[in-house]
Amino acid sequence: MLFTTLGFRTVISDESSREIYYLGQHTIPSDTVCYPAKLTYGHIESLLNKYVDFIFYPCMSYNIDEGDSDNHYNCPVVAYYPELLKANNDKLTDKNFMAPYLDINMKKHVAHVVAKCLARYRITEKQVLGVLNMAYTAQLRYRRNIEKKAKEIIAD
Repeated sequence: MLFTTLGFRTVISDESSREIYYLGQHTIPSDTVCYPAKLTYGHIESLLNKYVDFIFYPCMSYNIDEGDSDNHYNCPVVAYYPELLKANNDKLTDKNFMAPYLDINMKKHVAHVVAKCLARYRITEKQVLGVLNMAYTAQLRYRRNIEKKAKEIIAD
C-alpha cells in the first residue's frame, strides 16, 4: 500500500520454491542460517532479473508492539539480514537496494527515513506520513476486527 499509494509500481518476486533457492544459492555465505533466510537470496535474484528500479528491504530490530508482552524484538536474522544480503551480492548497490533501519512503532521516524530513501523520486516526508496514517488506521481496524471475531467465536 505504501509504495503504490506513493505512485510506484510494486513488483513481487517469484513464489518460494526449490528453483528460487537455487537461483540465489551462489550468494549464500553460510549453510547454518535457516532455510527462509536462504530463500531470500533467491528472491533478491528474482527481483533483479525483473529489472526493478530498487528493492526496499528495511532492517527492523522491533516488530509491532501490541502491548501484550515486554518483548517485541525480531530475531537477529529477520532484523538485520538485509545487510548480509547486500554484502554478499555484488549486484546490490546503494542505488538499487534500500535497507534503512526502521522502527515501525515510531510513525514519524518511519516517515522521515522512507522519505529520505525516496528523495530522488521527489517523495516528501509529508506524503509518506499521509500514507502511513492510512496504513496504521487500516492495521488498527484489522486488529479490532480480529478481536471482534475472536469474541464471537469464544461466545459461541
